[in-house]
Amino acid sequence: MPVNNEKYYTPELLSRAKGGDKQATEELIRRNKPLINSLLKRFLQYSEEYDDLFQIGAIGLIKAARRYDPDYNTQFSTYAVHVINGELKRHLRDEGAVKVSRSLKTVYLKVRANIEYCIKTKGYEPGVAEISKNLGIGEDDIISAMEACRNPDHFEDSPGGDEDSRTNADIIADTSDEIGYALDKIAIKASLDKMDMLSRRIIVLRYINGLTQSKTAKILGISQVQVSRKEKRIIEKLKSEYYAV
Repeated sequence: MPVNNEKYYTPELLSRAKGGDKQATEELIRRNKPLINSLLKRFLQYSEEYDDLFQIGAIGLIKAARRYDPDYNTQFSTYAVHVINGELKRHLRDEGAVKVSRSLKTVYLKVRANIEYCIKTKGYEPGVAEISKNLGIGEDDIISAMEACRNPDHFEDSPGGDEDSRTNADIIADTSDEIGYALDKIAIKASLDKMDMLSRRIIVLRYINGLTQSKTAKILGISQVQVSRKEKRIIEKLKSEYYAV
């Protein structure tokens, strides 16, 4: 059944909001409140301030309206999801929100144990789908736990001035927003099963487990340069797939 986009916006409403019309902006937020609320659910584990998070989500929606171009060949709502998610992530990162529920910690410990087991016994890093099957835990829960419980040590600068001395946060912050959107959890999850084994393992190690390029290279038995080049190609592919939606 086709989605009734007029429930969330009309071209006229979007155009007015894009131009800064206050009334149109408020109407756009009102229509998209269910969308914002659905995205807030995954972030409430980090903060109990619903009203504050909703305001950040609304800011993301407004930014999406101002940036959106029909030539992207994707629905506004699809584009808005990526922008709102990015805005919420930046807010929580800047606020230093680190609250993690006990259930997420439990899932994280189980996932890490399964990853270590597979590396030691099978010689490779399992993907999210395989971990989910091994543990009987949903893929969304696994990804949420890995995101929430990343070890800060994984993001410490390494000696030297090469690419690998930069953190994942530095790399993403220094690139354009479109790369951040392309590497959003939703895009990664949708693309993992389409990737070859090496690509999948690089993305899981780098962007779900939060490892540096050198640590990733060591686990995979290849050079850091190879990881860097392969990762760049994967990112470009994710970007092209996102904008082709």
